[in-house]
Amino acid sequence: MPFTPFHLGPGLLLKGGAPRGVSWSAFAVSQIVIDLEPLYYLMRGEAPLHRALHTLPGAALVGAVTVALCLAGRWALERRAGLGNRILALAERRSVLYGEITLSGVVWGATLGSFSHVLLDALLYDDVYLFWPWTRATPLLGMLSPAAVILGCVVTGALGLVWIGWRLIREQLSGGGRST
Repeated sequence: MPFTPFHLGPGLLLKGGAPRGVSWSAFAVSQIVIDLEPLYYLMRGEAPLHRALHTLPGAALVGAVTVALCLAGRWALERRAGLGNRILALAERRSVLYGEITLSGVVWGATLGSFSHVLLDALLYDDVYLFWPWTRATPLLGMLSPAAVILGCVVTGALGLVWIGWRLIREQLSGGGRST
C-alpha cells in the first residue's frame, strides 16, 4: 500500500468509535514511524523494503517509541504558557479530543496504529514477515486483493470522519460537554 495515508482510515474509525479511548494523533505518528523504514530502503535502492519494523516485535517497538514521542510532545505543550493550557483545556471539554491527551488514549492509539499497519501490509507484500525472527512465513499474503485492502481503508476512514463529525455536532448541540 503506498505509504501512510491509506493506513489512517482505520484509525479514524477507531477514533469515531472510542473518542476518549484512542489517540488518533498517536495512531498517525505510529504509521509514519513505521513507514520511515521502507522509505529509507527505497531511497537507497535496497530490497527488501519492509524489514524489522514490519514485524510484530517491530510493531511493539514502534508503539513504545510512539508513546514516548507523544508524551514528550504533551509535556512540551504543557510547559508552554498560555497556548498549551488552552489546548489542553479544550481537549478536556471535547470527547473527540480527550483521548489525545490521556496516557491510555496515547497507548491505545500507538499500539493499534503500529499493529494495524503491519497487519495491513502483511496482506499485500511478500517481504512482510510478521513472526520474524521465528519464521519468515507470510500467512496473510494474498488473503485480500490490494484493491480490497485500499478500499477498506478508504471506507473505514470515511465512516470514521462521519462518526467523529456526528459526535462533534451532538456535543455542540448538548452544550459541549464530554459525551461518549
